[in-house]
Amino acid sequence: MLRLGAYGRRRGRQRSSKRLGEPALITVSPLLLLLGYLTFMPGAQAAGHFAKVYASSNKASHTEWGRRYGNGEGVAADVDSAIRLYCNAANQGHADAQYYLGWLYSRGRGVKRDDALAAAWFKKAAGQNHAQARNLLHLLRVKPKAQATCPTSGARQGLGNVAY
Repeated sequence: MLRLGAYGRRRGRQRSSKRLGEPALITVSPLLLLLGYLTFMPGAQAAGHFAKVYASSNKASHTEWGRRYGNGEGVAADVDSAIRLYCNAANQGHADAQYYLGWLYSRGRGVKRDDALAAAWFKKAAGQNHAQARNLLHLLRVKPKAQATCPTSGARQGLGNVAY
């Protein structure tokens, strides 16, 4: 097994022709650069794509794109768009979307932190045998709210919730 030390030097018995202190060059495949370029969508193109994804009835696609918007993977990070996509999929019964909403509420990411509401979303996902949701529900140790709700745009600023 090859192990690299400081400045990319090989450690162990292998000998290198590089002098000490000389940083190693990191090469990136041109194919990886091309794939990275193709997956990034600038502003207007991403906004058009969001409307297209949101209008579709594919709940798995909503969850996947919600994750991408939430983490800024291939598009500009936009937690509000991620929440809208998660809510759409969660209300159709998608366990991963329910888990992600619970995670957002438990961390207060893009919404006001609410452990009872997070527990409600985790409970819905755990009811569909989502292992991570079941574990986090156990760790939260709070009584879940009676109804899992999605935030309105005002709720993302802490002003209130609406039930779907």
